[in-house]
Amino acid sequence: MDEAISSDFSKLGIETLPEMRENMLFGGALTMSMPPPFVDVSDFRQLSDTQECWADASTDQSIVIEILAHDDEVEDSACAEFYWNDIIQCNDAEGEGDSMISAATREITDHVAALFADAPESNTRVAAPSCWGLTGVQQVAKFKDEDKNTVCVHVAVIRLPCVDSDIVVHFNQPLQISEHSSSALLAHALPAGTVEQGNEFFSAILASLKIRDWGLFSSPNEEEEEDDEDAGAGVAAAGEGCRPYV
Repeated sequence: MDEAISSDFSKLGIETLPEMRENMLFGGALTMSMPPPFVDVSDFRQLSDTQECWADASTDQSIVIEILAHDDEVEDSACAEFYWNDIIQCNDAEGEGDSMISAATREITDHVAALFADAPESNTRVAAPSCWGLTGVQQVAKFKDEDKNTVCVHVAVIRLPCVDSDIVVHFNQPLQISEHSSSALLAHALPAGTVEQGNEFFSAILASLKIRDWGLFSSPNEEEEEDDEDAGAGVAAAGEGCRPYV
């Protein structure tokens, strides 16, 4: 699906956005709209079957979408920070002053409410679908670079207990790129947009996310009938994904 589309983002308070194109994710089971400069990283680098990554080399921005096993032990209100901490580890941003949450976890279910309209019902009692967001800044070095870039990381966790899965989406928005970074030296990347504009863009791509085939996910009902080693084979375990700043 490569035709430009027009989406109504008025409910999000967004007035202007770049041209957006609908891209197929996970073989077309999901779709999400992004500006044309974002390209599929799997065309150049091997990714896991549970991860999609799209990047814009000119700005060094990237969008990562992952399907992970739903973890009942992680409270909804804590799930965004749970995955934020996982991203910190992947980005090797655990040093003092290397990370800071600038906007604490908040519920943003209304941004993706349309996503839940066709959610399958579960025969077991599970929590309702929801979405939680968080924004923060990390100091991250790419690949084997020594110099770190300042990256605003926008995180959203779409919780789908009815299919025993979480969709974790995060948007890496560099605010400052070191002149010695490979992004600057090789791709001549330049930062784009303010944190506020990044928040608007992230809200827009979340609102555009559609689930075309719910068969992509496992469900609690199905897993009760499967052996432990086979259950949830279509998703990665919570906390096992690696989502580095690409």
